[in-house]
Amino acid sequence: QHFIFSLSIFSYTIYLPSLKRRLERRIEMRETVLLFNFKDKQKLLNVELVLFPLKVRIKKVDKKDYLQPVGLFAGSKDVEAVDNLYDGDELEKEMMIFCNLPEQKLNLLLSGLRNSKAGPIPYKAVLTSVNQHWNALRCFEELKAEHAAITKKELTEF
Repeated sequence: QHFIFSLSIFSYTIYLPSLKRRLERRIEMRETVLLFNFKDKQKLLNVELVLFPLKVRIKKVDKKDYLQPVGLFAGSKDVEAVDNLYDGDELEKEMMIFCNLPEQKLNLLLSGLRNSKAGPIPYKAVLTSVNQHWNALRCFEELKAEHAAITKKELTEF
C-alpha cells in the first residue's frame, strides 16, 4: 500500500509499511538516560542541563518499577515486563543507565557531567544485551560491587 502525490515539480512516493518500520526503529533506538533515585532537585536539574543540549531523552524510573528489566525503559523488544511492583527500600545512591548512545555522545555526556555542578554520580552503566534483562536492584548491586573493587584497587596501587 502506498500513496503518490505531487507538489509543484516534485513527485513523492510514500510507502506506509516501510515508514512505519522506520518510525518503530527510531523509537526503539532512541538515545535515553535512565535515572534512578534522583531525589535532590538541584542535582536532577544539573543533570538535565547536561542532557538537554545533547537531545537525549530522560526517563526517571519510579521506585515501584525497580523490579522491571531496565531494558524495558529503553524500548528494548527483547525484554518482557514483570507483574510485580517493588515496595522495598530505595537505592542507596543515584544511578544512571545510558541507553543507545553513540560513543562520541556518551563521551560528551560524561565530560559534561564531570564539569557540571551535579556532583559525583559513581553508579553509571551502559545498557548492554546482558544487563538489559536485569532489574534496577541487580544493576545497582553489580555497580556497587564494581565500584568497590575499583576503589579498593586504586587505594592499593598507591
